[in-house]
Amino acid sequence: MTKDPEKQAAHGLQYFSIAVFPAVLGIVGLGLAWRDAGAGFGIPGWIGETISGFGAGFFLAALVLYGMKTIRFPQATLTEARSVPTASLIAAIPMNFMLIAGVITPYAMIVGEVFWLIGVIGQLAVTIHVVGYVWLNKGLGVQSITPVWLLPTVGIILAPIAGSAFDYPFINWLLFGVAVFFWMALTPLFLYRLIFAEGLPPPQRPALVIILTPPSLCVVAYAHLQGGYMDPFAHMLFGVACMMALILVTKLKDFLALPFTMAWWAFTFPLDAFTRAAMLYNDHLEEPASAALALLTLGVASLVVILVSWRTARFMVQGGLFKAPG
Repeated sequence: MTKDPEKQAAHGLQYFSIAVFPAVLGIVGLGLAWRDAGAGFGIPGWIGETISGFGAGFFLAALVLYGMKTIRFPQATLTEARSVPTASLIAAIPMNFMLIAGVITPYAMIVGEVFWLIGVIGQLAVTIHVVGYVWLNKGLGVQSITPVWLLPTVGIILAPIAGSAFDYPFINWLLFGVAVFFWMALTPLFLYRLIFAEGLPPPQRPALVIILTPPSLCVVAYAHLQGGYMDPFAHMLFGVACMMALILVTKLKDFLALPFTMAWWAFTFPLDAFTRAAMLYNDHLEEPASAALALLTLGVASLVVILVSWRTARFMVQGGLFKAPG
């Protein structure tokens, strides 16, 4: 008996995971890094705009599919929203709105502002939901703590980056303070788990790279809030980001041994963020060493996104996005 293809597709739609949205962060973030490189090194601007545009299109397609899933299988979406391992990933949706606002704003200020406002409101709503409902009501153990927790809390740091183009200075500073608070509060918890308790299981190990994101984005956000100027405090933040990057390099062998999953996208956006911080750092120093660091990080981030995109394309062709996990 032949199965109905429409029923098979509808059944597979319930397995379309929220984990696809961090992939968009990695693609759009790389596009913005190439835009920064175009401004700093005279690299053709179409490269960054093409990458960003592709990422924005991918985001809209994923948003439509996830919306269809929510309508057809609301319980599956609710389960992801209430589960400790997946609830934090929801933050990738408003984070993408804020990133894409930065892509759109130079071409359409009003549209960019609308995207930014949706992202900010959505990010605050996700943060309140995750912290207030998922974390504080669960009686969680230390084994529940992962760097993915930074998405709903520190992800709001994207607001002052794109929002610096709009007239909301006090809101941007307030959101910057929220992000820094949660970064300072959560990082010791991650280190405690990694040092004194059990480490991350293999499927979650790519998420370790996320610890590079907060200091990197803090550099970018703080510089934007200062009108593009990097003062000594911004240089201190960049030093923290560099130290995090060096520590993560020591784990490279372990990362390369991991089997591919969609969690590999956790490697991409942190590298994009570090690249953007390195570009800003070079804009102010304009020295051979800072230029080399900026171009090196851009090359590494690009190679990682290409590799993960290729593996993801194979995964998609095999129908992996619409299969039950495990």
